[in-house]
Amino acid sequence: MAKIKSRETTPASHPATEGKPVLSSPRNAASSARSNPKSSYFGSRLNLAKPSRAHHKDLLEVSQRLSDRIIQATPNLVYIYDLVEGLSVFVNPQASQILGYAKKEVEKMGIKLLLRNLHPDDVQVVVEHLARLADAQDEDVFEIEYRVQRADGQWRWLQSRDVVFSRGQDGRPKEILGMAVDTTRRKTAEEELRHLSARIVSAQEDERRRLARELHDDLCQKLAALSIDLELLQQSLPTSRKEILKRLQPIGERLGLLSDTVRDLSHQLHPAVLDDLGLKAALQTECEEFAVREGIPVRFLSGKLPSSISPEVAMCLYRVAQQSLWNVARHSRASRVMVRLRRTDDRLVLTIQDTGVGFDPLNVSGQTGLGLASMEERVRLVRGRFSVRSEPGQGTEVRAEVPLGKRHARTKKSFP
Repeated sequence: MAKIKSRETTPASHPATEGKPVLSSPRNAASSARSNPKSSYFGSRLNLAKPSRAHHKDLLEVSQRLSDRIIQATPNLVYIYDLVEGLSVFVNPQASQILGYAKKEVEKMGIKLLLRNLHPDDVQVVVEHLARLADAQDEDVFEIEYRVQRADGQWRWLQSRDVVFSRGQDGRPKEILGMAVDTTRRKTAEEELRHLSARIVSAQEDERRRLARELHDDLCQKLAALSIDLELLQQSLPTSRKEILKRLQPIGERLGLLSDTVRDLSHQLHPAVLDDLGLKAALQTECEEFAVREGIPVRFLSGKLPSSISPEVAMCLYRVAQQSLWNVARHSRASRVMVRLRRTDDRLVLTIQDTGVGFDPLNVSGQTGLGLASMEERVRLVRGRFSVRSEPGQGTEVRAEVPLGKRHARTKKSFP
């Protein structure tokens, strides 16, 4: 391994350690630092009373051991790359874990590893990066992010920071010292977040379109019909009170239906019963209204629940149940549904089961329906777990488990 050069210093002499290198412990170093603010742990690792060749050798050995241990302990890829020869002079053992190649292979392939395994979209970026390094100053630090293919075919994102390590006789950079961090997880999370945000925006637009369609096709039509009836009544107003009441009765019935429609829309936007009566009552009401509206029997079961449930958890479970029932009405062709809410230790568990046609969850993963994706995201935001079990012809079970929090956790008895 190429040794990393260290700047030599000459510490002040001390009578008790004159002529001897003294390796102190971190505790002694901390005590020394308190008594002498200018001292530090690394400065006290090797106190040299008189500068000599032996003392400088000891200092270099400590410095070399320190750099070796840092390179060994870091989870990142550390390398020294020869710009002139196009070879990797040194790579640490983590290269095998990150790139999937043996350490010797990485050193031997050098630039060929990048040329062969670099993502096509990142080739130009890396070429420009190497060109900048060829003219770098000692104080320059260059950063680059690129994709490289592992030996097993997987693509990994790497973020590298490079500095000049040595120069040739012409004074130009010869060797580059760099460290590469595997950022694949972060990149994957960012990509998933972008996709989720796009699906949420799309879902919001779909919901706006649905509400606009209901307002236009239902409310506007009913209001137009009422307006026509009132206009006809005004043009030919009967003389007898009995006839007037007879003409007003269907108008009153239509107003009642109109009021129900407005209430249903308001309930879909935000269920007031959830705030007024709590989660159990809100779910029971939703199940009863679904059964009447869709003609599908729903059985609602609930165990003993905490006296208070956080608004975030209550809204999460309510929306999961609501979306699941909507999916039953749209897709399942079920003959009956069971909704169950219960408490297990410090968690609330909601399950929605139907006897419908079922589906293969793998075939709908990532599609734009967003029903399952939005439910899963809601549950994740309250630190819960979400799952769907279904098979073609075997119905579907949607399950959401959410933590109640410490204040609702049952006190466990301790035994001697």
